[in-house]
Amino acid sequence: MSSHHVVKEKQEPALIVDNIDVINRFHLEQLLEWTPTVLTNNRSALKLMRDGTKVDIVFTTEEIQSMQDGVEFVPLKDQEFMEAALCYLVKKEYPAANLISGNVDLNGIAFFLDKINLVIIHHNKKTFPIKTGFKKWQTQGEIIEFNYEEIPVNTSGLKKLDHKRFQTTRDGFYEIFFDDSRYLFITENL
Repeated sequence: MSSHHVVKEKQEPALIVDNIDVINRFHLEQLLEWTPTVLTNNRSALKLMRDGTKVDIVFTTEEIQSMQDGVEFVPLKDQEFMEAALCYLVKKEYPAANLISGNVDLNGIAFFLDKINLVIIHHNKKTFPIKTGFKKWQTQGEIIEFNYEEIPVNTSGLKKLDHKRFQTTRDGFYEIFFDDSRYLFITENL
């Protein structure tokens, strides 16, 4: 595949980088392949720029020296970085975002789940919200972790390992059903 892709603005998920240290370079390069809009904070901005990653927006509480041209600086006032970045993307009508962070309050981002599709990348894993009836193809033996309180869950194609961990029983689709209108977060290996 050519490295010269033509991508319409907002076609690929935006990339929110809260903590660059929780992803390895290989996985980061995969996320950057289609040149997403990159939003970050002071802590990760300089590391990204030093490594040659094009940064589009930095949410900041203090002035930092940019190593790149065309970087937009957005002051953080009464919001935390992740909330401010998600509000920005929703306002700009981005349909999806990948969020690199080692510590996300899943209840804290619940407000955004009906507004933007989110995948949280952390420690060689990805966590994302699902609705009942979720169906996905996966190879046999993959571990699926459920991040939930005690709600009854029915599955097809999964074997329960413990309270929150399941394993795919075969190559093929697995399905998850639950009697709740809320989202359920699941985690898979990258």
